[in-house]
Amino acid sequence: MTKELPRDIECALIQAAGALTRTYHRNKAMTAAEKDIEGLENDLNIPDQELGRRVSEARNRHNTLESILESYGEVLEGLRAKFKDGTFSIE
Repeated sequence: MTKELPRDIECALIQAAGALTRTYHRNKAMTAAEKDIEGLENDLNIPDQELGRRVSEARNRHNTLESILESYGEVLEGLRAKFKDGTFSIE
């Protein structure tokens, strides 16, 4: 026997799952960027100019991931709204 959840609860669950997913990936990306930058800064064999370029690239990768996560959040919010108003379709 299964019981259907009210729409508002299902919407809240979708929203919570999306928020947790975005937070997880954001934290993972930030940790990776920090490790990249720390590793570069601790490598004494990298010339200053090269170090600056590599650190900039690591920060750009992180910013790109942030942008992707923001878009992901917007898509999830759109799906949640469609589900809530009854216009969501699996097709």
